[in-house]
Amino acid sequence: MKTIRSLLESVARPARYVGGEVNQVMKPAHEVKVRFALAFPDVYEIGMSHAGIKILYHLLNAMEGVWAQRVFAPWHDLAALLAGEKIPLASLEEGRPLSGFDVVGFSLLYELSYTSMLGMLRLSGIPLKAGERTGTDPIVIAGGTFCANPTPVMDFLDLVVIGDGEEIVQEMAGICLATEDRSERIQAFSEIPGVYRPGDARRPHRRILPDLDSFPFPGNPVLPHIGIVHDRIGVEVARGCTRGCRFCQAGMIYRPYRERPYASVLESFRRGLQSTGYDTLAMMALSATDLTYLNQLMESIHCPSREISVSIPSLRVEGITRKVADLVASVRKPGFTMAPEAATARLRSVINKGNTEEDLFRSASLIKELGWRSLKLYFMVGLPTEEDADIEAICTLTRNLSKAFRGNLTISVSCFVPKAFTPFQWEGQASLDRYREVIHILQARLRHRNITLKWHDPRLSFLEGVFARGDGSLSQVLLEAQARGAYLDGWGDTLNEKAWEGSFEACGIDPAAYLAPRESAQTLPWDFIDMGVHKDFLLAERARALSGEPTADCRDGECAGCGACSPGIANIVHPGPETLPLFQEPPAHGAYAYVLGITKGEGLRFLSPREYQEMLRRAIRRAGLEAVYSQGFSPAMKLSTSPPTSYGIASRCEYVQFELKHPLRPDEIAARINACLPQGSTVFSCTEGRLGQASACTYTTSRPFTLDLPPDAAVRKEGKELRVADFLEHAGPCTLRIAFRDGRTISPVLLLEAFSRDGIEIGEITKTGTHFAGQGPSGDEPPLSCT
Repeated sequence: MKTIRSLLESVARPARYVGGEVNQVMKPAHEVKVRFALAFPDVYEIGMSHAGIKILYHLLNAMEGVWAQRVFAPWHDLAALLAGEKIPLASLEEGRPLSGFDVVGFSLLYELSYTSMLGMLRLSGIPLKAGERTGTDPIVIAGGTFCANPTPVMDFLDLVVIGDGEEIVQEMAGICLATEDRSERIQAFSEIPGVYRPGDARRPHRRILPDLDSFPFPGNPVLPHIGIVHDRIGVEVARGCTRGCRFCQAGMIYRPYRERPYASVLESFRRGLQSTGYDTLAMMALSATDLTYLNQLMESIHCPSREISVSIPSLRVEGITRKVADLVASVRKPGFTMAPEAATARLRSVINKGNTEEDLFRSASLIKELGWRSLKLYFMVGLPTEEDADIEAICTLTRNLSKAFRGNLTISVSCFVPKAFTPFQWEGQASLDRYREVIHILQARLRHRNITLKWHDPRLSFLEGVFARGDGSLSQVLLEAQARGAYLDGWGDTLNEKAWEGSFEACGIDPAAYLAPRESAQTLPWDFIDMGVHKDFLLAERARALSGEPTADCRDGECAGCGACSPGIANIVHPGPETLPLFQEPPAHGAYAYVLGITKGEGLRFLSPREYQEMLRRAIRRAGLEAVYSQGFSPAMKLSTSPPTSYGIASRCEYVQFELKHPLRPDEIAARINACLPQGSTVFSCTEGRLGQASACTYTTSRPFTLDLPPDAAVRKEGKELRVADFLEHAGPCTLRIAFRDGRTISPVLLLEAFSRDGIEIGEITKTGTHFAGQGPSGDEPPLSCT
């Protein structure tokens, strides 16, 4: 039977689908009683960056008898092959089809992932509608920010998780361990606080985790083989926000504000460094600059050697202090990002943003002084009460800031989408034409070599608004759109507009009607949910917005009466502790060179040379080896391969040079690195010294081939003609020895494709030997081999 692995030669970025990563959890089948599939309806690089997946993966796999496995949406190429070959979508860990799991849980964070969820269910052979599933089908549940208005997708879900999921998933797993009957499980699940069964009469209440430290953030996340969106150790330092930005759904539905203790965060960073080998630390929060102990934590995770950098993804304009900026700047100077959201004081008062133009220019001056040359600003257009003057103000502010900053300025614009459980949930959304008109105005006004204008795709904002404010009738539109090819819609370059247009028309629905304003007395599709924020509070905030009145942060002033707090549930802040350094001052050291001989098999053959090198760097850091780094503002571990690894070709003999600050026995180095490598890679030798120049490589095929080479045989590479006779040193029934000349060589894949009729595929080729200059005669002599 064919599997996903049999298709990897035919798809882009196959390393997304191979599994076998460091820290992946594997369990003996005989010890497993319950299987959870943690499904993310987007590609691997997006899903592996999501903190929720990491938390749930850790919690469930810590339970005896429970095995949580990951599955992500395959890109269009693999999805088409799976459908055509009738191969079911399967998990990364066990390769088990989703239909073979007890529970399939989707993380739904974005309205445009709904068709991707349906596509994953269809590829898995699981009935799309909950009412059509039988006792042998998995229980399909979903959680995430979509729960603020799940009505468009409730037909497809057996259960909806509303609120924080840490306690809920453990309770679900306990129920599954106690009973095997699907109906009994669903009934018991529906009685868990925070879980809603579509159609139930009782009103669901959001589940709130009172104390984040009851579930410390996992310090041993799965380490991806390839680069992902947030490729770093990200630790959630706080959840919730009480700033009260009136457009922000997350700031409302994740209340109250809860900080993790300083010691717990520091320990998560410490464990993360040890278990992953990452060289970047990041704080995750809706507003990291609100963290009570931010200065102490920044000092703690500051690395004096600058080998570990610090990233703060979310920075408020008014929250940037010299201390914070100085600590970030001392390591690296990536682009700095701030979000003023609106360019006029009037509109900032409407949205309760709480920053001033003076704050923005002060912060820009500060980061310029500290060496940044790139600044990115986020603005939102289409906000309630917006006027043409507010759009013009974006242009004026940008031009003035560009003159003051004198660096590269990127202006990123998105369209306001009125979301459920915000004070603006009754407002209308700007039409597609209006949003496009604003973009054209900004394009015309912001023409300067140092200013770059970017914007969110208007088509995506339109669909997001429709489904954010939608009702149950949109479920048929989703079915129709998915059947017509809508999939991974959040990627603007693959958006299937015809599928959506045809689906709305076939269902007799005008999507623009969902963007219209709502009456405050009108029953909204999501009113049946108790999200922990009072409707009276939202109405009062709306009135204050329209009159331009600010609302103070309840952590600093009086209670705003939002309703999120209750007995045992309240804002949690932790006073600034005594600073504990995570890193020591670097002592004097030398530079001792070593060469590793290492294999590259399994799924690792699909890594690019850059990804393979990064995999090795992380393994060296995990092994606790003190490697030598380059100097400058962006230090990098000194590591080189000769020659660079080949994409798609397995190898028994890659050679890598790196330097250590202190000498160690080669056998100890090899043992320590071997303990930290992913599946498919093994160190077979370690010697002191430096890596020589490669003169030739030998490749072996799994079956015989013949070459039909005319005397003038040549291949074209990077725009140049290369004569085969200049590079091919030996060809046998199953071997090729190909030389390097002036740093160039010919790929065995290219050679076999051009001059052999035997159909040898890349997966049938293995590098089995490497020559180095000065090691002896070439010609027909056997090459230096790792075997």
